[in-house]
Amino acid sequence: MINNFIILTILSLNTIESQFNGSFYPSKEKETIQLIENIFKETQSKPHLLKSIAAIVPHAGYIYSGQIAASVYKSLPYYENYFIISPSHKYWFENAIVCDESFNTPLGTIETNKEIIKKLASNKTELIKIDCSKFIGEHAVEVQLPFLQYRFKKSFKIIPLLINTQNIEKIKKIAKLIVDETKNYREKIYYLISSDLSHYPEYEKANLLDLTLSNSIKTMDLYYIDLTAKILLSKKIENYLTPACGLSGIMLGSEISNLMGFKNFEILEYKNSYDTNPTYSKKNNVVGYLAGVFTKTNKNENGIVIEYTKNEKKELLNIARKAIEDSFLNKNSEENQLYNNIKFNLPQAVFVTLTINNNLRGCMGTTQPQLSLADAVKYFAQIAAFKDPRFKPLQKEELDKIKIEISILSPLRKVKDYTQINIGKDGVVINSKNGSGLFLPQVWEYFPKKEDFLSELCVEKAGLSSDCWKSKEVEIYTFTVEKFSEL
Repeated sequence: MINNFIILTILSLNTIESQFNGSFYPSKEKETIQLIENIFKETQSKPHLLKSIAAIVPHAGYIYSGQIAASVYKSLPYYENYFIISPSHKYWFENAIVCDESFNTPLGTIETNKEIIKKLASNKTELIKIDCSKFIGEHAVEVQLPFLQYRFKKSFKIIPLLINTQNIEKIKKIAKLIVDETKNYREKIYYLISSDLSHYPEYEKANLLDLTLSNSIKTMDLYYIDLTAKILLSKKIENYLTPACGLSGIMLGSEISNLMGFKNFEILEYKNSYDTNPTYSKKNNVVGYLAGVFTKTNKNENGIVIEYTKNEKKELLNIARKAIEDSFLNKNSEENQLYNNIKFNLPQAVFVTLTINNNLRGCMGTTQPQLSLADAVKYFAQIAAFKDPRFKPLQKEELDKIKIEISILSPLRKVKDYTQINIGKDGVVINSKNGSGLFLPQVWEYFPKKEDFLSELCVEKAGLSSDCWKSKEVEIYTFTVEKFSEL
């Protein structure tokens, strides 16, 4: 534990002295410049950065993550101010913490933007507070600074911020506060999110875990990112301590980008510590490093669109059938399995439908992602077979007769009224305080007229009057599905 004397020394003269030169990066100016210069020479330029407003960069020692960080810094555009959003590895606090003192590195002193920091911390919500002592012993901010100093000869300022909270609503409020209070600096701030990924699974598992989480960021949906992280942790992978040490910062940076209209996330580079430094790393115990940017390129309003190949669909159908077969054999389908296919590890909303001779024999699912795709297929296949309240449990002699269909749902989209429903294409959810119900798009086959479709949904699924879809008290959501079935 750093004692009070050292803290006072580091904070002397309103400056936080460098604490990690000589460990995370060289102790002297010349050696630091030489190392970064060599790293930059081995790094390709990334034109994506010119369209971006924020980036994720790793924060390990330069011999491990320096080249991944350089894939951002080499092409980083100049801004007058750089927000550095970092986790706190030493302290836990519910609100965000900023520091208004200068920071020293072997390359010189960097000033903080005291005006911005004062505005953020003076807000009555106390979502952001000033406490420079929390930056003592925190490497995740400091290791970013020499890269900035090497990259830009012009003067710039930083706004260092620490955040650990897992409260998504609070993260959203902090993001809105930052965007609102810095609106006069809108064209003068770039956001750097300091985070490593997995700690410390073996090499192959790390790749799957990290790329699953990285792809979840593409949704720009904080709840989806958080759910992905929780699902991955539930897999109980050996030595897997965290999906990302800066997960709160990743979510904060995502929300800031979202609010500013930068609604797309692109992965620039991913490697783990064994990839970058096999000499000093063990393959059975690695840390993941990600570089990625938030850009303004076009993006589907309903989140990322995942397409599935013919073989992937076949594998998912096989997973569903095996889950039902295992139930008859009193075997538990392998739970919490991490799949080699990243798509199968991402959360998805799924319905599984069983038919016999084109007659419904069971259909169960969810409109909101709760499990990974593969686990959802397993679970709802078994529920459709044995726990659909409309049918008796499936009998073993029916197993060869059933046909399995899987529907993977897009995110729900709230519509103003029924006129915005696309006939033959949209699945529909109606919701009111007195009841709710859902029809998959497949139901249009039986009720091709919108009025008949909606009336049946109101009566049979929601238990409401046949014209409930006309009521202003009823919320209507639409979704699309990717459906596929056994031959």
